[in-house]
Amino acid sequence: MQKDNSNLLLYIVNVDWYFQLHWLDRAVAAQYKGFDVHVMCTFTNADIRKAFEDLGFTCHDVFISRGNKNPIYELLSFRDVSFKIWEIKPALMHSITVKPNIYSGFVARLFGIPTAYSVTGLGAIFSTDTVTNRCLRQVVQVAYKYSSKLAKAKFLFENSSDLELMVKLDALDRSKVVRISGAGVDIAKFCFVPEPEGCPTSILFAARLLEEKGLRSLVAAVEIIRARGEFVQLNVAGIFDEDCDNAIDKRQIEAWDKQGVINWLGTRDDLPQLISNSSIVCLPTTYGEGIPRILIEASSCGRAVVTTNVSGCNEFVIDGNNGFVVEPNDNASLVEALLRLMASYDLRSAMGLQGRSLVEGQYTNEIVITQTLDIYLELLKGESEH
Repeated sequence: MQKDNSNLLLYIVNVDWYFQLHWLDRAVAAQYKGFDVHVMCTFTNADIRKAFEDLGFTCHDVFISRGNKNPIYELLSFRDVSFKIWEIKPALMHSITVKPNIYSGFVARLFGIPTAYSVTGLGAIFSTDTVTNRCLRQVVQVAYKYSSKLAKAKFLFENSSDLELMVKLDALDRSKVVRISGAGVDIAKFCFVPEPEGCPTSILFAARLLEEKGLRSLVAAVEIIRARGEFVQLNVAGIFDEDCDNAIDKRQIEAWDKQGVINWLGTRDDLPQLISNSSIVCLPTTYGEGIPRILIEASSCGRAVVTTNVSGCNEFVIDGNNGFVVEPNDNASLVEALLRLMASYDLRSAMGLQGRSLVEGQYTNEIVITQTLDIYLELLKGESEH
């Protein structure tokens, strides 16, 4: 007897830990609504795979290199993903990040599979102007345009800037794009905790340890602040992402820690506690993000944030309201913003309250899950307008 795949939802993403960190809540919610959830990615951790399988998900291991630009490897990855999709025969797909979007887009159109494509920021390809990136931009635009010709396709953006740019470049038609409220956070887990008064000021940087995330700029800013006689502790937590060419070397992190420049916390899973123990959360990123999860999480906990004027960050952080927005690589402005927050507990508290209110109104798990599930149902019904 042929298996009924009418409720089979296949997520396609580059790597297991990313799905666990950013998408697990949505997958569990989809399963609760009756979907048979399958996850296709490069599995790097047996414990994560077991955790998925314990939840009742079916796992499919494929090779998707995030940093490699070798056409031969890309063709091999595309072949692997394509054959797996053909074998699984999903009723609905949700692909996440650029390479899975491109791979699954061709297959979705070929087999007529309703598909949601999550564009979680345009990244360095669109924000760094090199010859290679200019060529890759064209590839992305052509691939997205091709994929969007499928009647049952929706592209999900976390911020309006990226969405409008793709429409302006004629890569996507407006009828095929939807804005989702960031990654969503569990506001009960990332609960509001007032900053204790009278404690030494501390800054938290928590992100993947990539050059573009801006840790070097933050280190330089903190050293300037200390040189002016102000005490501040810089706590750093993050993931070493060695698959990326622009990863910060582990030896550099260890050297900064040994020198006392940073307090290295390692890779942590207790972010609510780390945020609550901090005075300020800072992400001086230099490339376009969807909406960085750490900014939403920090605001949910009631912490003022400092970030940069790049897409996603400048949409979530309203300068002077729930944090400060400075120009990328502008150390003078970064120092000034941090000093202003360090000087005033009342300012930090007021911004923290504004941030919590913003998250409660627009960026909760419940809001994002509802938006996502509505798109799934729409695609399965074959509607062409949202």
